[in-house]
Amino acid sequence: MTLIGRYRQKENYQIEHALSWWRQHLDSLMVDEHAKFVGDKVLDIGCGDGGLTSIMAERFKSVVGIDVNRDIVESAKKRFKNAHFICCLANDIPFADGFFDGAFCLQMLEHLFEEDIEPTLMEISRVIKKGGYIVVAVPRAGDEDDAHHKMRAYDPTHISYFHIEEDVRKFFGRIFEIVSIKHETRPNPGRPDDKPHNSWIVLLKNKGGRT
Repeated sequence: MTLIGRYRQKENYQIEHALSWWRQHLDSLMVDEHAKFVGDKVLDIGCGDGGLTSIMAERFKSVVGIDVNRDIVESAKKRFKNAHFICCLANDIPFADGFFDGAFCLQMLEHLFEEDIEPTLMEISRVIKKGGYIVVAVPRAGDEDDAHHKMRAYDPTHISYFHIEEDVRKFFGRIFEIVSIKHETRPNPGRPDDKPHNSWIVLLKNKGGRT
């Protein structure tokens, strides 16, 4: 099986779920908060249904959204005309070195197998200019023994977990300069048990890439 096929097997949620997730959680507030960092030419990694990408396109000069789910990408192309959308893996982004000023990678990395996270981050570093910023959000799983089981019961597409700040630093610190890490809790009306959604919000500065 190809690598892209491996991940498409994991995409077993319905498009309606993805639309609800982006509307409720990955809204324009996070984009607005970090807009001053990312520049004019922006990459949205794991863009899902494209709703947030379209919001970004209202704030930045040029925005490209990428996602591995071909059906969702094709739907986004039809629905949103103010941004560009491409179906690809995040570890094989079809753009030149340093092409983008900055990027958002919101609630995507937890869907990757752990061994694929570092190659993906290296590819993101390649396409972002040197000194450019990347805004990352990943779920904070908590440090309970059964956190893996609880999170997978809620969303079985979650594969990798970020329990404590040291986990975040381990994954990102080898490739990027970590500017800030914060823990954010948001209401989570889409979750059956009504528990809040906890995330790590990480601002990274690219140490590699072209100027």
